[in-house]
Amino acid sequence: MLPTPLGSAQVAACFQRGSVKKIQPLLDTLAAMFLVRQVEGERAYVG
Repeated sequence: MLPTPLGSAQVAACFQRGSVKKIQPLLDTLAAMFLVRQVEGERAYVG
């Protein structure tokens, strides 16, 4: 079973004080480090 891609808002909702504005740069950094993968054509991530 493949993991479900999550958008920035869905990831931010997992954190008590998370907001898309704070989470998006972190997701971009993790994608640059190949720790998560951005789904092509979407702003969603799989990790």
